[in-house]
Amino acid sequence: APLHLGAAGCRKNGGGGEVCKSMVENKIASIDKTPGSYTLQRGRELCILLNMLRIVTFFLGISTLILNSGCSTGISDKNLVYVSSGEVATLLESENNSLFGEGGATVLVDPRVPWQFSQGHIPGSMNLPLESLFLDAWKLDNAGVIIVSGQTWNDSVAIAMSKDLLKKGFTDVRTLKGGLTGWTDSGREVEKGL
Repeated sequence: APLHLGAAGCRKNGGGGEVCKSMVENKIASIDKTPGSYTLQRGRELCILLNMLRIVTFFLGISTLILNSGCSTGISDKNLVYVSSGEVATLLESENNSLFGEGGATVLVDPRVPWQFSQGHIPGSMNLPLESLFLDAWKLDNAGVIIVSGQTWNDSVAIAMSKDLLKKGFTDVRTLKGGLTGWTDSGREVEKGL
């Protein structure tokens, strides 16, 4: 009996094996020439295309799951808490950390690269470049409040650092409004060097 591969493509035959496999193993020269049937070569091509489609669909599905699960952290600009340069100065000048509550030392973090940090930074701040946060986040383990200071107003590096710290589980992260520019505009001193 001729093997029909009509529109269904690589379907299972009555014996339980795939029609494509049967055709290849038996080296059938041609299949029934009735309308809707394919030659052996076209049957093979159709089987290959359907298998490729299954593989591509599988990998697209896996890729979509991976991308969707990695993009939904729940951290956005709405999660950021901003503090003024006056609040930070009061905290740094006082001997207790009661301005922001109990629970550990307050740490001022500057996420800029070292050469920018050395040109000027808020006194007492720690240089922790954003690029090295993955490796150096442990340095902030005992911090109570973390204040992040960038270069200017709406500094993308400072905002990214604040969000990354929140993603890493630090719960009390504040971002300095205006960054170093806001600090100097309010008449406060900066340090130079590392």
